[in-house]
Parts: sequence; structure tokens; C-alpha cells
Amino acid sequence: FKTNWNRTQKIFYGLLPFVIGDMFQRIIALYLRFLFQLEYSAMSLNIVFNVVITLLLLPFYLLFFKGLGIESKDLKVDTIDKELRKTFRWLNASFITYFLLVRITTQAEIWSQRGMIVIDWNPYYIRTNILLLYFAIFIVSMLYLNYQKKEKQAREIQELKDKQITDLGRYSRHVESLYKEIRSFRHDYTNILVSLNEAIKDEDIVAIRSVYQEVIADSDRKFYDGKYDIARLSNIQNPAVKSLLSSKMLEAQKKGIAISVEVDAEIEPPALELIEFITILSILLDNAIDAAEQCTNGNIVFAYFQEYDRKIVVVENTTVEDKAATSHIFEYGHSTKGDNRGIGLANVKTILDNYPKFSISTNSSNHRFVQELVFLE
Repeated sequence: FKTNWNRTQKIFYGLLPFVIGDMFQRIIALYLRFLFQLEYSAMSLNIVFNVVITLLLLPFYLLFFKGLGIESKDLKVDTIDKELRKTFRWLNASFITYFLLVRITTQAEIWSQRGMIVIDWNPYYIRTNILLLYFAIFIVSMLYLNYQKKEKQAREIQELKDKQITDLGRYSRHVESLYKEIRSFRHDYTNILVSLNEAIKDEDIVAIRSVYQEVIADSDRKFYDGKYDIARLSNIQNPAVKSLLSSKMLEAQKKGIAISVEVDAEIEPPALELIEFITILSILLDNAIDAAEQCTNGNIVFAYFQEYDRKIVVVENTTVEDKAATSHIFEYGHSTKGDNRGIGLANVKTILDNYPKFSISTNSSNHRFVQELVFLE
């Protein structure tokens, strides 16, 4: 089984189960020993006692993390956020230190009992002090990690709210400008019908034909412009998603990129955290705008629809290259246009890795780059 974990993630996920299991078992054993006044030598050889400790491990684990207000998702390693990356590296260093100290004192005790070495200190006493000290450090570290995660989440939510207000403002101004265009068209169309009415009254076929061919026949062509496609975003039921998409489409138009929006039926966001869905859309659309902007006749297609039990998002854009390389685009640090882009796509992969039913596929050919997200409900 191969993962995309980096070194920090491998060390953390590899040592965390051992450290928690070993530390919790020793804490439970220490408590039971003093509760029942058991000797250490008798306790370590008692099979029933060891079975009881093992059975108490799971409830102790659940009560411990519930008491600290920490959920399993809070133990997910974040190596993109600089401060969180430092915290996880500190935790890894503490795991390794605890592991080495416990193993050294345990091995020293075994060698002493076998007469291989002579020591003038009590390994069990030293190991118990290491355990209690590290248990306190572990609690503080978990609380600090939980605090950092909550702070980061609060910042992201606030940034999302601020951005949503800004995007909604842009969307409202765009809708207002379209409304003014439609009012203007209605006024012009009324004048056209008046002139046509006069021609009909005079039974002037030449004038009627002239008015139709020169004015009426092409009068609706202006509404084929891509800027009117943004109105299709009204089918997206979530305001935050709608405001983000409208903002990105308007940004693309401002840069001279043609857009096409296909959201033909009312649809809700897929079943993942809203902020994660918005993050994914933002990254994919930013990349699409970057690539299309480099093309002479750049364009972007955004589609969001549902097929049976699947919600599908398609982001397509033109590219300068006939066929862009796609094999390593989700690797951390890999980018064809700046570091942020590489980090962004790596972030998309990190988010989707938490949802086994969600996937992303990438295809590039004929100067088109297509990314398709599939959310299995």
C-alpha cells in the first residue's frame, strides 16, 4: 500500500499509535498498581492484569480525547500551514524521544536482571517519572495543537465570509449592469416595433423587410454573449459557492477570457466541508484562469451537474501547449506556473484523500486541459 505522505506525516502516523498505546497502558497499569497495592514484579507477570489493561485501553483513549475536546480529524497532519508544520515536527521529536527513553530503561532493566550489567538506579522508577513527565507534555501538546487547528479554522471561516461579501457585491453589480442592458434593449425594441408598425400600416413590404433584416433578425445575438451565462449560477443553491464562482467568472472576463457556464438545474454542494469545496473550486479556477490568460483566444468552461448518485464538476480551459503534462501535477511543490499553483493542487489532493468516494481526473489534449471532480453521494 503506497501513500502520498511526506516524511513528517510518515513519522507522525507511524509513531502515534505506539506512543498512545504504550503510554496509556502504562498510565492505566500505574493507577491500578497503586489502587490494588500490587508489587511491580507480580503485576508484570499477571496475565489477567495485563488483559484488563488491554481491555481498558480503548475506553481510556476515548475518554482522554473527549475530555480534551479533540476529534480524530484534529490529528490529521497539516504540512502546508507553517505553524502547524512546526507543531507536528515537535510532536514527532517528542515521540522519538519518548520511544528511545522507554526502550533504553526497559532494556537496561532486562540486562540488569540477567546479570549482564550492574546499575545503581531503579529503571522502573526512572521510567515512571519519564512516563508522568511525558504524559503532561503530551496533554499540553494536544491542547496546543487543538487550539491551533481551531484558530486556523476560525481564520478560514472569517476570510471566507469576507470574501463572500466582496464576491456577492461584484455579483450584484454585474446583475445590475445586465438588468440595465435588458432595459435598454427593451426600450430600443419598443421603438423598432413602432417603426415596423408604421411600415405595416403603409403595407410597405420593402420597409418591413428592411427593418426585419437589419434590426430584428440579429437583435437577440447580443444575449449569446458569455457574460449572460453567469445568470445560470442562480441554479447553485449555496450563496458562498455561487459568489465564489461568479467572482472567478467575472475575473476571467475582465482578463479577456471567454467563459461558458453550464448549471442547468438546481444543485447543492457535495457532501464535504463547505470550506473545502470552496477551496478546491478556487484552486482549479485560478489555475484555469492562469492558463487561459496565456492563450490568444483563451476560454474557460465550468459545468456542475448531477448524474444519478453522482455530482460532477468540470473545469476546462485552453492551454498554450497541445498536451500539458499531468502525471505529477498533484505532488507538493510541483508547478508549471509558480509555487502557489503546485501547493494548491497538492492541497486539492490532500482534501480529496479524506473522502474515499470522491475523485478527480485530469486530461489534456488539443490545447484543452480538463479536470473532472466526481462526488459519489
